[in-house]
Amino acid sequence: MDDPTVMLAASKDRPAGWYRPVQLDMEVAFDAISEPHYAVGGAQGHFEQTGRVTGTIRLGDEQWDVNGYGVRDKSWGPRTWQAPSGKAAKTSGPAAVEQGCFLNWFSMNFGADLALGGACGRTADDTFRGKGWIQRDGQTLDLEEVTMTTTYDPTNPLLHESVQLRATDSTGATIVVDGTVLAVCPTKIPRRDGVTFVNEGLARFETDGRVGFGISEHWHAVAR
Repeated sequence: MDDPTVMLAASKDRPAGWYRPVQLDMEVAFDAISEPHYAVGGAQGHFEQTGRVTGTIRLGDEQWDVNGYGVRDKSWGPRTWQAPSGKAAKTSGPAAVEQGCFLNWFSMNFGADLALGGACGRTADDTFRGKGWIQRDGQTLDLEEVTMTTTYDPTNPLLHESVQLRATDSTGATIVVDGTVLAVCPTKIPRRDGVTFVNEGLARFETDGRVGFGISEHWHAVAR
């Protein structure tokens, strides 16, 4: 796809030639840096593990050599895709659509010695707060207080452009991360009362003079 955000539109509304079929081949290896740990906890928790990824990805006639860091996770069971309140934003205007964002999930790596991840949900005062984990120099700690703010594309409030994350770990140390979204690929999940867009944002992150990469994922509930 030349523009992945075309996925926001219904299939019948997408222009001719919005995608082209190509062969995808991946030969990559994930070498774990850390032991897997159970993040966030409770029934909604899941296992997280940091590692180094090397190999080759080929898409059609293009090829990339991969040599970087990443996170893999594992969870089980069904997903609940609607907003916790059961209310989704109407599609009558941009301001209403923006209120449909109800979950922000993040995962990022700054090298072998620093990685973090977690999720923030919309609270009653319309701020996004949550929990997560951080790995520094081989030690994994809980992030007990995480807040995230987001700026959106002024022409389409379903597309996020940047994020700022603030968090405190279980030792009391704080971290501030600024993220710039490089590309967004929406995943559309139908519901009885509308759709949920899980918008995957590939992002560049900065903290304390270091640069890393990862995912900034925003969930939007939109009513029919």
